[in-house]
Amino acid sequence: MSNHISAEDESLLSIDWAENIYLTRNFVNTVTGTTKFSDYLRIVDVFIYFQQSREILLVSEREANYLLPLLWKKDTASREVHYYSLKFLSSSDVNDLGAETCASMRLYAGETEFNGEKMKDAVLKMILAKRLPAQNTFTSVLNKDDTSKILALRNLIVCRDKGILWCKSDLESICKEVEAIGGSTRENTSYRKRKRME
Repeated sequence: MSNHISAEDESLLSIDWAENIYLTRNFVNTVTGTTKFSDYLRIVDVFIYFQQSREILLVSEREANYLLPLLWKKDTASREVHYYSLKFLSSSDVNDLGAETCASMRLYAGETEFNGEKMKDAVLKMILAKRLPAQNTFTSVLNKDDTSKILALRNLIVCRDKGILWCKSDLESICKEVEAIGGSTRENTSYRKRKRME
């Protein structure tokens, strides 16, 4: 997913997207003749979860319609491939799939509400994370690019035609937390815990 995002905006790439999410070619290529991915973003709804590898594949509506009958034919007791709809994830599904993974998909889908503190903390961590050039690790040290990340996220929400949902949303509150932390090097999770206790 991050390879697809990087073609559009470096600020979106600096967000710590889950690395276990993949997109099919049909999901990515909605229209020929355009180079901007935000011109015609496909709706994020159905995905396939591979239990053994813990990888997720976002599929188009047509692919989902083709895959569902095939998955129904398999023995459900021994099935390692699961079919999910992002709209109908339960809190148990979020625990199974991981808050970071679910938060990445919801954010990419243009969602502004994140059920539960685990998902909100995951979104905050995604925004605060900054990949170090010489290493494959992340640090929560804030930098001057945080404003551009927030703007890029807001633009992504607008591209998804959900800009009206920004005001008073979980995502807006999380972005305000990022701005409130400023240039400090405090751990993001401890900041959220302190805010909840106040």
